[in-house]
Amino acid sequence: MAFCYLAILFTGLLYFIHAGDAWMGATFFILANIGFSGGNVFYNAFLPEISTDQTIGRISGLGWALGYLGVERCWRST
Repeated sequence: MAFCYLAILFTGLLYFIHAGDAWMGATFFILANIGFSGGNVFYNAFLPEISTDQTIGRISGLGWALGYLGVERCWRST
């Protein structure tokens, strides 16, 4: 959960970056990316437990596709 909260916190903090705050913005982006990547480690670790060798690609692709659709839906609602 720590990686998830790290990604959420520093992605949210990017909202407060203004002109001239490039280093702070880059730092927030890097920390958010570390949180996202750290969370993906757990996603990848659970995948073999919830699928078979025949369905691992389909389930992985479905997870990513639904994630992108969720982001697009949030984006369109703003």
